[in-house]
Amino acid sequence: MIKQVYSRRLKKNVYRLDTRLTHGIRIRKFFLKRSDAEAVAYKIKHDATTRRFGLSVALDRPMLADLSKQYTDDIQNSRERTRAKRVLADFCGLLALGLCVDEVTKADCKKYIDKRRRDGLKPQSIDRELNIIVAMFNQAENYFPALEQWRPPRIPRPKIIDGRRERTWSEHEIKVVLGELFAPQREDENVQSAIALMSLSLWGCFVLAVRRVTTQMTSLSKTKS
Repeated sequence: MIKQVYSRRLKKNVYRLDTRLTHGIRIRKFFLKRSDAEAVAYKIKHDATTRRFGLSVALDRPMLADLSKQYTDDIQNSRERTRAKRVLADFCGLLALGLCVDEVTKADCKKYIDKRRRDGLKPQSIDRELNIIVAMFNQAENYFPALEQWRPPRIPRPKIIDGRRERTWSEHEIKVVLGELFAPQREDENVQSAIALMSLSLWGCFVLAVRRVTTQMTSLSKTKS
């Protein structure tokens, strides 16, 4: 039932939609336009028919904002929860208001990546923020059963070059490490024996050599200081 009433808060006439769903839940909403109220009433009336054919209806499609809130509320660590709220608020703010979860596209995620690049973030930082968005989408079906058959969009990842954990070795470092690998480990050991030992466990020797070089460089820096 649609009825025109006066809103004290808005100080103008609005249209109130007062109806019940098929399972008895009462819905009372207010609209500025009568056409909007009639459109919602029509949709509610035909939802029962839509469900019979296994199609998702508007009331069963959760909003992206609702998923974001439920996901962040479940994070126990306060620092991680604060960071997730910031990232997801920025992500939702870029998209249309009232967007459903299953309406998010790959292009929408690309908008967020482009924005963070313009903000001056490094690819590593953007990738860490995308991990939060991906984790939220992966948990969607746990919060909303209607999303059990939904598959999140494939989010593009920024290319990470020369990251914090990746570095090109200088020519001097390569020579020092190779020298340690081929150097005899005992006084009575010759070069051939060292090469044979290295071939048996190349990776282990490599790790030990790197550790020895690191220790020597650390000791040298302390001596200079």
